[in-house]
Amino acid sequence: MKTPKKASMTELTKESLLLRSVYLFYREKMNIQTIGRKLGISRFRVSRYLKEAEDKGIVKIEIYDDDLSYESLACELEARYSVGKVIIVPVTSTMDEDLVRKMVGEKCVELLGSAGEDIAIGITWGRTIAHMAESISENAIRVRRIVEMTGGLGMINVDIPTNTLASMFAKKLLTHCYQMSSPIIVSSAEIGESLKLDKSIRTTLDMSKESDIAICGIAPLNTNSMLYRAGFIDEKDLASLKKKGAVGSILGRFYDKDGREIDSEFKARAISIDLDDFRKIPERIFLAGGWNKTECIRGLLRGGLISTIIMDSITASELVGDPAKKEKQ
Repeated sequence: MKTPKKASMTELTKESLLLRSVYLFYREKMNIQTIGRKLGISRFRVSRYLKEAEDKGIVKIEIYDDDLSYESLACELEARYSVGKVIIVPVTSTMDEDLVRKMVGEKCVELLGSAGEDIAIGITWGRTIAHMAESISENAIRVRRIVEMTGGLGMINVDIPTNTLASMFAKKLLTHCYQMSSPIIVSSAEIGESLKLDKSIRTTLDMSKESDIAICGIAPLNTNSMLYRAGFIDEKDLASLKKKGAVGSILGRFYDKDGREIDSEFKARAISIDLDDFRKIPERIFLAGGWNKTECIRGLLRGGLISTIIMDSITASELVGDPAKKEKQ
């Protein structure tokens, strides 16, 4: 019968245990549990020694990656605004604004590659979304249907009218397309209510609510807005909306700094899914390419309308560099 091995009555000094833990973990690549067994101490002590080594500067961890600053910025924004995913596209201030939109649109295409199969996608119009639709490869993902979430706007540019974005996207993905046969904003609340009762428009609106993913652009409240440039609102409307607290628009709907829809005549004139139903869509991806959108993006983030945002690095830096104190977590 073997005599049981007696436990050692002596132990290395704390300093030796700390340094050996560091050596075995970082140089020998042992896991914490194995180190504990080898040194005759608990894994909790090993973890404490490793943390102490970092605190004392015995261990210095440096990560060499040019993209690290963008990922840390994304993490900071996710924590500050409780948003699911922030994806930052590195740009420079000398870049053409349309190039920035193109880069953001292409990044969305990359993201959709991991979206799974048999999904329903709702989209809005927008210059950045136009670049996304242009960039996606034929049959790149399996989609059940593409649905327009708003009425049309007119021409985005000389090549791509809004009423072809959804169909172009659907054609590339070999799937069905459901379009909203209406302007995004009509001339009166009465016309708006009447159109929403139309069977075709009602069906498309209902399908919008059942989307798995929504892909949206963001419009600032200024004369560069596509709504203004297309003639849906004028300078008088801009002044009135700003007086009510509006900072931007999505889906033809105007919202304030906290993401709440402004109570104005436009609320009943918009032909689109409403914001309460929009919030229920599981994945709400916003594409923010271009300058001067900080205020309208912040409103959407505060209002919980965004689950994923893809934006340029300059805009992301401006959001973190807000002179006001950080939002309460």
